[in-house]
Amino acid sequence: MRNKEELLFLGTGHATVTECYNTSFILRSSDDILLVDGGGGNGILRQMKQAEVSVSDLSGIFVTHAHTDHILGVVWVLRIIGEEVGQGTYSGNCKVCGVSLVLDSLKCLCRHTMSPAVWRNVEHAVGFVEADDAQGIRIGQNMEIRPFEVSCNPVVQFGFKAFLQSGKTVACLGDVPCPEHLFSRLMGMDWLLCEAFCLDRDKEIFKPYAIGHETVLDAARTARRLNVKNLVLYHTEDAMLHKRKKEYTEEAGKEFQGNVYVPDDLEKITLI
Repeated sequence: MRNKEELLFLGTGHATVTECYNTSFILRSSDDILLVDGGGGNGILRQMKQAEVSVSDLSGIFVTHAHTDHILGVVWVLRIIGEEVGQGTYSGNCKVCGVSLVLDSLKCLCRHTMSPAVWRNVEHAVGFVEADDAQGIRIGQNMEIRPFEVSCNPVVQFGFKAFLQSGKTVACLGDVPCPEHLFSRLMGMDWLLCEAFCLDRDKEIFKPYAIGHETVLDAARTARRLNVKNLVLYHTEDAMLHKRKKEYTEEAGKEFQGNVYVPDDLEKITLI
């Protein structure tokens, strides 16, 4: 395969959306595919099917934190892997990456919600790799991710900086604002993925700060300070899906002069 580098958003919404799927996306570099978060349920299977991505295609899964809308979909992905191993149809080589709380939560959920045989298959087929600030993690042959702690309150959350085969860099912050201590590590990134819970004008309606989130304008200011080239906004409310792309792009443009992307579910962004 030629060096195909892209983002594919399986879901773009926050925890309680009803008109789109919870935040979950795929980062691809050539043959290597990293699933980032899984959303909140087995809807991940439908999204992956529509995106024409199978569990055998996955080189890695990175779970930013243990909130239900990020981790529960991963349980379903692992279940399918376990079932396919039992059927002799699984051909992948996937590792699951996250902090100890994430890995412990996943293992507990799998043990108690899968048959013993399926869980044994998962344990046999999948590597669980604890993420920390000290070392990078290889994802297949064409990608390396370097995790970093974004937040420890109220739950430990890790993002990562990805280095792709082409030399492009992509940073994922999970669903919290970028803390000051990460600015020096993320300065000049090619791509920055930020949650943007709502428009700044709507912050009194949706109250993003009360739950550790930020507005579109906040994310744009961060992107400007970091001097990144491309800003992707996701993990948003769904009350205005029909005009979200236009209005979020316009608001971000007030503070950030680079390229702004506001993807819909199942939208693909080529990493130019």
